Amino acid sequence: MLEKYLIVFFVSMVPLIELRGAIPIAEGLQLPFVQYYIVAILGNMLPVPIIYFFARKVLVWGSTKPVIGKFFSWCLDKGERGGKKLQEKAGMYGRHSNMDKTVQVRNLVIGEGRPKICIPVMGSTTETLKEAAGHAMKKHPDLIEWRADYFADIENEEVRRQAFDELREILGEVPLLFTIRTRREGGEADLSADQYLKVVSDAIRDEKADLVDVEISHGDDIAFMLISLAHEFGIKTIASSHDFSQTPKKEQIIMTLCKMQELEADIPKMAVMPQRERDVLVLLDATLSMKELHAQTPVITMAMGRNGVVSRLSGEVFGSAGAQSAPGQIDAEELRKILELLAVV
Repeated sequence: MLEKYLIVFFVSMVPLIELRGAIPIAEGLQLPFVQYYIVAILGNMLPVPIIYFFARKVLVWGSTKPVIGKFFSWCLDKGERGGKKLQEKAGMYGRHSNMDKTVQVRNLVIGEGRPKICIPVMGSTTETLKEAAGHAMKKHPDLIEWRADYFADIENEEVRRQAFDELREILGEVPLLFTIRTRREGGEADLSADQYLKVVSDAIRDEKADLVDVEISHGDDIAFMLISLAHEFGIKTIASSHDFSQTPKKEQIIMTLCKMQELEADIPKMAVMPQRERDVLVLLDATLSMKELHAQTPVITMAMGRNGVVSRLSGEVFGSAGAQSAPGQIDAEELRKILELLAVV
């Protein structure tokens, strides 16, 4: 009997096989469920402390390198997730419930008070981008989002750095969020997942942005690599997920937001497309549940389109930390007045 448990124990330690291989083997060996499950979990977590405490810096360094990058990223991801499991097992999980759920970027504190107003700016050249930023600043936003997928020379390091410098001069102390959306996420950039990784990595290394948006649809490995790289450079991250066709079920929304937290994003963000009014209630209910039961960070949620306007106005009540103003949406100045009025009421 001991030999059977040892087989399960060691199989659960094997990379890629892990629990997905150990549990079927245990079933085949006709072991009791509770006993073999505990053995498999222990075997699966045993390598974690070594990876977590001794290899992190090497893994972060290697995660952005060609050839070895994906493997190093997988190891880093496994170590981080496993470390959190060990903390929970040791009774440390309760500390997270009392942690500060705010993120400070320059003088802006995200996660307290009214939802913060973000205005996206777009331009195909540095000059048109400067013009858009100048107009946006007249509306007194809390932060500015550079939608770099509209920028023609985003892969040109010299031109990109110049654009960053021009924006920084215009924005002053207003935080700058760097975002690039590919066509699959409703954006303008025609980039593969690897090209997206390179462009965002280069922008992080420029050290000009205060926050970087990371779209998780490109895969957990790429998302984790970018989030880890940003943190190495002292840049905050927003992990984003967009569903342009529907509003997922409440459980799926919460699961996605929790997944972003596990990837160590500073702020999880989810945007959905309501097909009917009730879909907006699903999003708000999920946001409130996330805030009350699961959130370790500020959370941003929004329903797109005309039906979703109320989701941009009710963030302070339901737990969303952001309210975006963009063409076709509520004007930034009007949005601010409404949010301030709701805060008083």
